[in-house]
Amino acid sequence: MGRAIKGLIPSIFGLTLSSGTKRKYKSEFSVLRDAASAGSFDHWSASEEDLCFASLFYVLGRSVRSLPGFLSACSKVYESSGLSLPRGPRLEAFTSGLERLYYSIDEVEKAYCFSKKEMSKILSNISHSSFLGALFACWLLFSWLGALRPSDSKKSRLRWSDLALGEDGVDFSIRPNKGKKHHGVARFSVPSVPGSCFDLSYWLRRLHSFLPADWPPSRAVFARRLPPHKAYSGAWFVGRLRKTYKLLFPGSPPEKITAYSMRRGSATAMYRAGADMADVSAFLRHKNIDVTLRYIATLESRDRRREFARYAM
Repeated sequence: MGRAIKGLIPSIFGLTLSSGTKRKYKSEFSVLRDAASAGSFDHWSASEEDLCFASLFYVLGRSVRSLPGFLSACSKVYESSGLSLPRGPRLEAFTSGLERLYYSIDEVEKAYCFSKKEMSKILSNISHSSFLGALFACWLLFSWLGALRPSDSKKSRLRWSDLALGEDGVDFSIRPNKGKKHHGVARFSVPSVPGSCFDLSYWLRRLHSFLPADWPPSRAVFARRLPPHKAYSGAWFVGRLRKTYKLLFPGSPPEKITAYSMRRGSATAMYRAGADMADVSAFLRHKNIDVTLRYIATLESRDRRREFARYAM
């Protein structure tokens, strides 16, 4: 009886994890298996010295900034099997040394931050008489408002049934892929701004006007009109975004424009407009306010440098 109950522990532990988290842990743990194969040790009975080897193995192929997440994932997988990963002072000292060695050259290239002026020009040049134009505008604005993460759109987590369009604006819910255990369903309310290219309500109505009358509310907002009505991919959106940027801003090539460019830009715009940092962080659904600070710093420091340089010009 005691053994049977003990055997339930890993499965019950597994119920506390989302499917996305499980996939992440599985992916990270596979690196430990590869390291064990290269280092000739058993990945289910790794010593602290083995973990030092695995940490170096991980950093050489990936990023030292992701090393804590790798070790945490391995620890969770061990725990789910009733084991304990040996994370003692030796491993702590070794990983600290790796950070000192690699951190300065392992800088993550951040996505380009759009300014509100750039967003305005892009939105103002989108065709109002095109289904794809209206869809592109909606996607831009949902991202700019911090509501839509790239992973959310990839999983088609915004459907017409999640929207409530009214005379004074639109209310909608996002069922997130990332962070859903901590945040759950996120609700947003966006006011109508008649005459503005930033009017999400207007663009949603334009998009809906191109759809058949019997279009089911359960279908994704970014779905194709032809069967089997698959959602447009993030690659489609980023490709169109880059092409539009190059067309409208010749002579100033984009710096790593990605699906995160709007979120970074809106975080900076809200901060500069006087929004409280904690509110900006909550709005973007960040667990840690330091993440929000990194969003803002990229554009903030660049603009400050450029403004200061004008004194000498």
